[in-house]
Amino acid sequence: MRGFKIALGNFLLNAAIAALLFLHAPLAAAHARWDPAGIVKPRNADANLKGDPCGAVPRTTTPATFAPGQTIEVTFQETVNHPGHFRIAFSPANDQGFNNNILLDNIPDTMGQETPTPHLYRSVITLPMQICDACSLQLIQVMTDSNTNYYSCSDIKLAAGGTPTPTPTPTPTPAPTSTDIKEIAQNLLDDFSLADTDKSSTLTLDEAQLILPGLKQDQFTTLDKNGNGALTTAELRTTITPPVDSKTETKASAAALEWMTLLMLLPFALRRMKKVVT
Repeated sequence: MRGFKIALGNFLLNAAIAALLFLHAPLAAAHARWDPAGIVKPRNADANLKGDPCGAVPRTTTPATFAPGQTIEVTFQETVNHPGHFRIAFSPANDQGFNNNILLDNIPDTMGQETPTPHLYRSVITLPMQICDACSLQLIQVMTDSNTNYYSCSDIKLAAGGTPTPTPTPTPTPAPTSTDIKEIAQNLLDDFSLADTDKSSTLTLDEAQLILPGLKQDQFTTLDKNGNGALTTAELRTTITPPVDSKTETKASAAALEWMTLLMLLPFALRRMKKVVT
């Protein structure tokens, strides 16, 4: 009977833990999109769009207004590090003609130089000297490690004599947060196979720095749980989601069993109280 109770408690605990992990698990990371806080905003928050030209996302009814020929600073985000570059293009109407109106190309991918996500990029572009009511800007993340790209479009309007959306004063990109070891582990895990050049299923410090050039020796040592000078995916996952302490699990199992027992006995106790009252 004791073995059955322990097994039942473990089952309930594991089910509760699995539910909590499911509820609190982060959503699948996006890859690249226009900055939602910038003057050029994405059509929606989804940046995991691979469909050319705009990920099948329809045009919005709230385009940002600029003057023809205006020079603006635009911002966009990358949340999963991939080798490659970015391109910004213009469509005069109906999301057509992007390839004929490239405003800026070969924007370097610099996400590997810092660990916080999303990584913010800033670029200055000059809009075409024309008037249009249904024009748009396209951001492409061109990935050299894949045959697919990521797309994000923003709706704009170029109006002569109108009041253009003001260009914000540039602000410096926040400095890297080098103390968040979980974010470092996640970045290494995302592109583990790319850095594992010798296909040993481990990463040395030099290989890890291919993903994160700013990775320090003490951070690498913190991730290297067994101290053998090489990181495994298991070590990185352990850093991101530490294992549950066995003593805590035992106590939680006992507590869950006690609550289950009380719930099972409650109907009998209520019936007995009713008999005593009557």
